[in-house]
Amino acid sequence: MNESYNLNNKEKNGFKIPLIIVAILIVLLISVGVITFLNKKRDNSPENIYYTIIDRMEGKIANIVSENSKIFTKLASYSGNIKVSYETSNDDLKNIANILNNLDISFTNEIDYQNKINNSLISLNYQNKKIGDFNLLLKDSDVYFGLGSIYNKPIKLVNENYNEIWSLNYTNDLKIIISELAKIFKNNLKEEYFQKESTTLEINKKKIPSTNYIMKIPKDELNNMQKNIFDSLLNNSKIISSLSHIYNLDETSLKEELNSYKLEDFKDDLEINTYIDKNERLLKMLIKLKKTLIIEKINNNTYQITKEVEGVKSNLGSVTINGTIYNFNLENEGVKLEGSLINKSNRYDFDITMTIDDSIYNVSYQTKNNNGEITIKIEDNTTNFSLSISYTLDNISNINEFDTSNYIDINMITSEDIGSIVTNLLNNEGFKLLSEDLNLLSFENLFDTSFGSGTEELI
Repeated sequence: MNESYNLNNKEKNGFKIPLIIVAILIVLLISVGVITFLNKKRDNSPENIYYTIIDRMEGKIANIVSENSKIFTKLASYSGNIKVSYETSNDDLKNIANILNNLDISFTNEIDYQNKINNSLISLNYQNKKIGDFNLLLKDSDVYFGLGSIYNKPIKLVNENYNEIWSLNYTNDLKIIISELAKIFKNNLKEEYFQKESTTLEINKKKIPSTNYIMKIPKDELNNMQKNIFDSLLNNSKIISSLSHIYNLDETSLKEELNSYKLEDFKDDLEINTYIDKNERLLKMLIKLKKTLIIEKINNNTYQITKEVEGVKSNLGSVTINGTIYNFNLENEGVKLEGSLINKSNRYDFDITMTIDDSIYNVSYQTKNNNGEITIKIEDNTTNFSLSISYTLDNISNINEFDTSNYIDINMITSEDIGSIVTNLLNNEGFKLLSEDLNLLSFENLFDTSFGSGTEELI
């Protein structure tokens, strides 16, 4: 059921960092930097500054993982609707747009992860005519499918290893990996990599005394360090066990996959400069490795992001912080990324728009109390598409399983049963309307049309 992942990456050299990854990295760096770095009782050596940054980032990521894994520890019910809006001037897609626009899907999903029960009800309507209410029950490793009025017996599906679904709680595995990697990384940092110097920065026309905490790792040391970290990872039983669980691989196969991974051949030194004022607030950070990424405070709540290549600087944009709201506007090499993140106790609402040439991609996730909505939008010269999933989350005391006492095994369904299902479908008003519109589809050119163009490198 749960297929193994291929971890192999033969073309690691020359990799490109996606824009969204850099945006998240910048927000993480700033969010751990705008608060006090050091406890006054701790030493303020340059190595301690970087250990503190690593610890803060480790803690922040672990808290986010914990907050977003609560579904695994309590009973919950999700109910809501799925709606598509699709406008296109492409004749090959107009009929499928018409079908999607006329579909109305509502759902209720109840999950008890501890007792391995998931009960789903999906109601499907077409042109305001009901097609049916469909049930899906997962209980331990058993799966039952109900067709409502279309067929009066629940169908028990072939018993594959559905029980693997209940091992998808990776919370502890992720925490272990994050913690162990942080330890490995810190253990490979040498005192000689660090130094500090006093300096003055000008921010918003004000000269501010600061300390520059420097971490510089020569390229040869960087390559050795990378190999040492990788070897430590391979020999860390906690990490290997957790990765085996996540990727559904035995440890021997996992190590074989990891050993085929091609390490980066660093040609340049790594240098990180972190400027902190007397109140121990982050003022500026420079990350240098072939290219230089500069995060620089320009006023009380805004950081400017700059890229420097061979002495030539280009402005990538900015990140602005207003309390728990992070607004960002970044652009490079024809790719524009703008939007916001809202930290709600380590759960994040977001609204992110990426523009590539004439194509616009937007994804948003908004919550209020127990209500939430996920929206995906795509817009280009020929298309205006949106998918919206709205839901309400409730805590429940028990799962309302649909009755499966008179189930029939899928292998026992007869031709008469299939004939009955087909007859009931053909007599269903909603299905009739859907069938008529499906018959209008031409699949010859349907998959020749794509949205937008490929992504570009960020830095």
